[in-house]
Amino acid sequence: MCRLPFAQSELPALSDLHDVSLIDLPVARYRQMQQQHDAMMREFTLIALGSTSDAVPRRLMTLAKEMHKGYSDAARPFRMGVADALARDDDITTLKLQIPFSTLRWLEDFMLHFEEGDDYSRQGHLLTPPSPPEVVEFRRWLVGELIRQIRDGAPPTPFWS
Repeated sequence: MCRLPFAQSELPALSDLHDVSLIDLPVARYRQMQQQHDAMMREFTLIALGSTSDAVPRRLMTLAKEMHKGYSDAARPFRMGVADALARDDDITTLKLQIPFSTLRWLEDFMLHFEEGDDYSRQGHLLTPPSPPEVVEFRRWLVGELIRQIRDGAPPTPFWS
């Protein structure tokens, strides 16, 4: 079971951790989403660290700084689980994670920030193309599953259902 990383001062109480299962997670789709997110994050990092141009919309600059600061290491447990599935040559896997309740707000922001990034891509403000529809669908399922299971205590729903 993997846990989301936290700074030492932000360690959640053990009672705050919730078991989450991502059932029938398609490995190739996760990797497609990961590649899309990595590309967008690289561009956000470049904007956040170096741009002082008036050509960059103010909200895009703010978004880039929020993304650069907030999501650096959170995907590690997911990536490790998918890497293990790849090593086993699995096309579909189930990830079992422990995620704190306090992560709910972060998860909602994560999805909204990437969707806002996609809007900036469509407007031509980013070199990274917008997320393809299948990545958007998968990202919404993934974040939705985490929120449903953590907040509502709902049982897991496989991606393909």
